[in-house]
Amino acid sequence: MTIGIGEARMMRLSSVVLVMVGLLTGCASVIERKMTTDVYNVRGMQEITERFAENQGRYCNQDGCAHFLDLTGELPLENFSWRLNLSFREGDRDIDISEEGRFEFPPETDADKPLVIIFPGYGTSSMSGAAPLGMHFRALGYPVLVNAGPTEHPPFEFGLHGLSALVEYIAREFPERPVITAGVSMGALAVTEFNRIQSESGHDVRGTILVAPMLDFESAAKAMFSEIRDDRWIMRGVPQRSFDTALQRVLDRSPVERHELRLENRIRYLPENSLILLSNSDSIVPYQEVLNLFEPLSDLEFSEYEGAQQQMLEAQYLTPQNIKLQLYYRYPHVLMAMSTEEQRIRISQWLGEPIDHEGIRRTPESSEDIGEGVH
Repeated sequence: MTIGIGEARMMRLSSVVLVMVGLLTGCASVIERKMTTDVYNVRGMQEITERFAENQGRYCNQDGCAHFLDLTGELPLENFSWRLNLSFREGDRDIDISEEGRFEFPPETDADKPLVIIFPGYGTSSMSGAAPLGMHFRALGYPVLVNAGPTEHPPFEFGLHGLSALVEYIAREFPERPVITAGVSMGALAVTEFNRIQSESGHDVRGTILVAPMLDFESAAKAMFSEIRDDRWIMRGVPQRSFDTALQRVLDRSPVERHELRLENRIRYLPENSLILLSNSDSIVPYQEVLNLFEPLSDLEFSEYEGAQQQMLEAQYLTPQNIKLQLYYRYPHVLMAMSTEEQRIRISQWLGEPIDHEGIRRTPESSEDIGEGVH
């Protein structure tokens, strides 16, 4: 099966907000409702969604319900094809970053590998969160659960709803499995909250991956709205005060204190051996502000793998807590969230997985591409 993705403008995560304001009448309540309920539908996902209907799970406790896509067992298909067509303009140049990938799934997951739990970003769903990142983990033999996106099921609550139920479900169904968590954009909030609850239950997570982690919802939402107004002239008539009012209403209903929505107050819940992927072209998540949270940083040498298409990794650093940060260039926020081949290769290296150089049409000079790993 194949997922087709259009151009960057068609796939930008801020299009969630664009849909939100596209129906505006200037009423803050309309904006508020759209801000907390819209889910972006990735083109090409319908057939996949239908095939995976029975893999949608739900588990409730006294605190709420967890909704997730279960990729831990036998899947309703033997392989998954991914096609990403993405282009954007940089100055006077057109940049094209496109790829096609095929993921072959083993019938059963590896009994010795950790359970991977993925927390998608704002405006996305468990299904879109599984393509292709979840499929990549599953193809490597990892059991995978993809949590529902923040706007996929009510209440909104920044994706923090139902996490205690998820922890309880994992303790019941996977009592002997270590856990790795991965969060994209706003999913960083759910990851760190899950890590906290999991630790309090006596089971620390083995490692965490953050992809373009949101610094805080307020600044990210304002950045999205500003980009939309700059790109679409029709949106310039939307009253700024209506958007600001709606945003404050959403923030006022936060299930945690507002300062706990800031990444700087969440990083204490990251385990050692965490991996953070950033981009210097991400206008939603300013990379330097994230780097500043982890000072002092030491430089790391690049691994020999430079990517199947082009070298997109600009720098990588290691913190005193053994957290690895990798900085890409030219990747806008939406491309970070798409989990390109370059990113998946880096994740595999961090996991300690061997790299299939033949599969990526590149022969290494040596075979030392396996990291220490977090098995």
